[in-house]
Amino acid sequence: MINRWRKFQVGIGRGRAGFHGKWLQALTSVGNGADTTEDNLQTVTLEANGLYKLGQLVRIRCAGRTGANGNNKTFQLYFGGTSILTTGALASNALNWWVEAMIWRTGSKTQTAFAWGVFNGALIAPARTTLTKDDTATIIIKGTGQSSVATANDIQQDILDVSVETL
Repeated sequence: MINRWRKFQVGIGRGRAGFHGKWLQALTSVGNGADTTEDNLQTVTLEANGLYKLGQLVRIRCAGRTGANGNNKTFQLYFGGTSILTTGALASNALNWWVEAMIWRTGSKTQTAFAWGVFNGALIAPARTTLTKDDTATIIIKGTGQSSVATANDIQQDILDVSVETL
């Protein structure tokens, strides 16, 4: 689903008004497969030139739940093929989790990401990542899940919400 609108600028400047608001959303719950490999849960694609000027910010919010067992589970959030947050393998038993990230353009094909959240009832320490993604091409944003035991739906992602803001 793509919803976006123009952010209008007031004044006599010749600057280009940027898109601002929600771009992409995945709301269908997806769980890991009955295996011990890292599985894609939810994925969205940021369109080419989605980050076209300095100060633009991509805000990502995702949430889900874990299976009711003592298996170790890992969630990772990726931006353009680079993991910007990992929970590590934790024995989360029937708990909800959420992750949030902000990625902003610092230059042509350079970004900085901050990501944090709550998993297994505890705060995930904020992670800072310097990125070099080609912002003139599409960028895949995805969450992945992995279980230490071949149990389907040990980790599920219910929401992946992406919005872009112009600061």
